[in-house]
Amino acid sequence: MMNPIDEFRGPTRWLSNFEYAEVTIDGKTYKTNEHYFQACKAITEAEHEAIRLVSSPKEAKHMGRQVACRSDWEGVKDAVMLKGLRAKFAVGSDLAVRLLATEDRPLIEGNPYGDRYWGAVRKGNQWVGKNRLGKLLMQVRQELRIKS
Repeated sequence: MMNPIDEFRGPTRWLSNFEYAEVTIDGKTYKTNEHYFQACKAITEAEHEAIRLVSSPKEAKHMGRQVACRSDWEGVKDAVMLKGLRAKFAVGSDLAVRLLATEDRPLIEGNPYGDRYWGAVRKGNQWVGKNRLGKLLMQVRQELRIKS
């Protein structure tokens, strides 16, 4: 595997949903992509707004785990994440330039807390997990190449 970026912390934290990089989607501004993603779980507008407005992505994630999820969440969560990533890495933005600069390096949301859906965990020399966040970031990177 070509020199992967395998953690979204430290110098590559900007790839993380927890990075303070405002996204504006459907006329609303969110402090982080995590705020957007977690708010989209909510059934009611009041819960959505409460999550959108909290101060930290950690708090947004916690609140997102407490709300009653919309019934179609499992079927739409990847599309919601992709929409947020497209907004975060908008064409011409500094973050888009940084994402393009990763060239063809694999992006792996390697994590120590066991997330095998959005990320992957190291087992020996292998990464185990779906790495959906990494794959969606690579998709957005490819879309940016086409639009650039």
